Amino acid sequence: MSRPRAQFDAKHAGDGSDRLVRRRRHARIEARLNSDPGPQPGQILTLTVTPPSQKPPQKPSRKAPARALELVEQLAARIKTGQLSAGDKLPAEADLMVQFGVSRTVVRDALTSLKAKGLIYAHQGLGTFVASQSLTRSFSIDPASLHSLPDLLAVLELRMGLEPEAAAMAAQRRTEADLKQLRQSLDAVTQAWLANLDPVGADFRFHCEIARASQSPHYIAMMATLSPRSLPRCWQTTQDPVDEGRRNYLEHVADEHEEIYSAILHQQAEAARAAMRLHIAKSRERHRALEARNGPV
Repeated sequence: MSRPRAQFDAKHAGDGSDRLVRRRRHARIEARLNSDPGPQPGQILTLTVTPPSQKPPQKPSRKAPARALELVEQLAARIKTGQLSAGDKLPAEADLMVQFGVSRTVVRDALTSLKAKGLIYAHQGLGTFVASQSLTRSFSIDPASLHSLPDLLAVLELRMGLEPEAAAMAAQRRTEADLKQLRQSLDAVTQAWLANLDPVGADFRFHCEIARASQSPHYIAMMATLSPRSLPRCWQTTQDPVDEGRRNYLEHVADEHEEIYSAILHQQAEAARAAMRLHIAKSRERHRALEARNGPV
């Protein structure tokens, strides 16, 4: 055999087996296609989705500060009236959520506040219990006691020592969700003013949201000892929506709120602290000026 012929035979000796392998591969592919021909013209496809075994965690309600205050008042009333006695175990968090129709965040904030008031205590591994009221020496401010200007000024002095630091901490720690809630509370204040309604509830929510944005449970608990009645209500000097004095007052308060919000937004801790101090100082001045003009608030 000549050399070229031998080289050709050696090169193509495996062609037969290769063709056999390819034919078998094609046969398997055709069999699969025949068994599952795929969508036909005009055929409507359906997609079956298997739901996950667990639902995604729900986001906490961002009205939590106000709801937590309500829950604190309800549970505190039950303790003070004897419906819950010293040593009684409180329901689990999940049961309180169902019973009062609130989120887990609201329940936890309320329990933190009640602990700060000395009304309840936690025993690790056992649960939360009602404290003995004879041993309770908790700090609280009774809204019904805020009648005179000296009462309100005393609360403003307390707030001056707390809220500027809470605002500074909020500037350092706030989340996007916190900013959203701060903005919503400010918008609610404006809407109440424009509708000639009492804005103090929305105003108080703004201050509660700052405490929440600080991420400190103790600032949240301290705000829970206050109430909307502790905030200035100088705007009520007249119900005339076009009264110049009322309009000027609302504009000043709105500007002060915006300065606080802007500092928190831009994470400027010192600016947030200064803006809150100025806001509370101005509130004190407005109260004093109002009493000098119209008599006791």
